[in-house]
Amino acid sequence: MNTYIIAGFRSAVGKAPRGKFRFTRPDDLAAKVIQHLMSTVPNLAKEQVDDVIVGNATPEAEQGLNIGRMISLMGLNTDKVPGMTVNRYSQRQWFNDPPSSPSNSRELGSRAAATAN
Repeated sequence: MNTYIIAGFRSAVGKAPRGKFRFTRPDDLAAKVIQHLMSTVPNLAKEQVDDVIVGNATPEAEQGLNIGRMISLMGLNTDKVPGMTVNRYSQRQWFNDPPSSPSNSRELGSRAAATAN
């Protein structure tokens, strides 16, 4: 199986308290980005998309849980394409709050694996 990245876009950025997008949910904004991406590549059918991967620095409120899945559902209008969210929250936790002892080897192992990636 080959992997291809055919296009990529990002949403606009505005001032948080007074910006133009202050009343726009992040998943709605990102869904519009996906719809725009699909319109720029007319030869690509949504059935050919294998995955939607969304970066999210700090998942909170509407951005919490798996916003990548919601964006896939809303942007492609199909439940056949999975979506995932990638963030750095786990790595920041590791550096800000490392385990004090290896007594919980499962926690230590999962945090070390997350840091290694």
